[in-house]
This record gives sequence, C-alpha cells and structure tokens, in this order.
Amino acid sequence: MAGPGNGAKVAEQCVSCHGARGISSGPLWPNLKGQRAEYMIKQLKDFKRGVRRDPMMTLLVQSLTEEDMRDVSLYFSGLE
Repeated sequence: MAGPGNGAKVAEQCVSCHGARGISSGPLWPNLKGQRAEYMIKQLKDFKRGVRRDPMMTLLVQSLTEEDMRDVSLYFSGLE
C-alpha cells in the first residue's frame, strides 16, 4: 500500500527514537520533521547498503522496500 498512509504506518517503527511527530526524544537521534525527502531516502538506502552504519538503523531498514523508504520520507518531510 503506497502513499501517505503507508508512510505513517512505516513511521510507527521510528517513533521511539525520532518521535511521533518527527521530533526526536533525545540528542542522539536527528529530528526528521521537515527534512527533505530526497535526503532521507538517500540516508535510508545508505543504511541498507551498509554505507552508513548504525546497528539499530541497519536492522530496521532491512525490511523496508524502496517504496516504504519513499513513503516514510515523504511522511516526515510533510509534517508541519
């Protein structure tokens, strides 16, 4: 299921660190609210390919499709 609804669903696994509205719960994690979607898509792909390394992010992105990455990035970029 592609689109905004899918982005919100995928984002459910992000909220413990990045916050329900894309504002992180601590200084270790970046805020995602309002970030450029293209930037977030690239970062997610880099985690999946092992270009960027973080044990939690690497684990979480493995199950994401390209469509999921696009949808969740559009979701966070569109938050006001």
